[in-house]
Amino acid sequence: MGSPLNLTRQDEKRLKILAAAEETFLEKGFHAASMSDIARKAGISTPHLYNFYENKAAIALSVQEKMAEETFTLLTGAMNSEPEEQEKFIKHLLDPRRASLTLTMMTEATRNPVVMERVVENGEKLMTQLRAHYHIKEDDEDRLFRLEVSMRLFLGISIGSVFCGIVEGGKLRNILMEINRWLVDNKSETNCLNGEEKTNAV
Repeated sequence: MGSPLNLTRQDEKRLKILAAAEETFLEKGFHAASMSDIARKAGISTPHLYNFYENKAAIALSVQEKMAEETFTLLTGAMNSEPEEQEKFIKHLLDPRRASLTLTMMTEATRNPVVMERVVENGEKLMTQLRAHYHIKEDDEDRLFRLEVSMRLFLGISIGSVFCGIVEGGKLRNILMEINRWLVDNKSETNCLNGEEKTNAV
């Protein structure tokens, strides 16, 4: 897909379809939603929708991939310590509609092996992008573990907003900065794999 500033007409139509699919999945649930429902919401005919996606599962996969890309962009922006970017990520993280959509996708993945496979692939792609962003080597088990724990924490906070209410933004911003420091710092580090504190020689 092209960059946001240079979208083709096909890209724009796909984004419109995905936005319509998100709304439809949230309103009706994945199983109750139909291709005709999504087409109607997108303002196109059902046959035309099939020119873009062969079935509902294919749309769901694209929705999930789009969500992963948005998370990477907002998370890496937030980690640069700019307050405005931090606010964008926190708003994204605590958006109950996004969290509900994540739950919808995860639930479908437990039923559909194809969706599960792609969800796992998209998760691995996000982790690869973040490893590159933080310059984490493949053999750096400690920092890889930190990254995995951090991503699970963010996922838990997001989904938890549906059931347990919203975390106070200021406190979450402080946690965000602590996680960033934890991921970046490789001079004085805690070995998360065995609970020992170790300090590298400088």
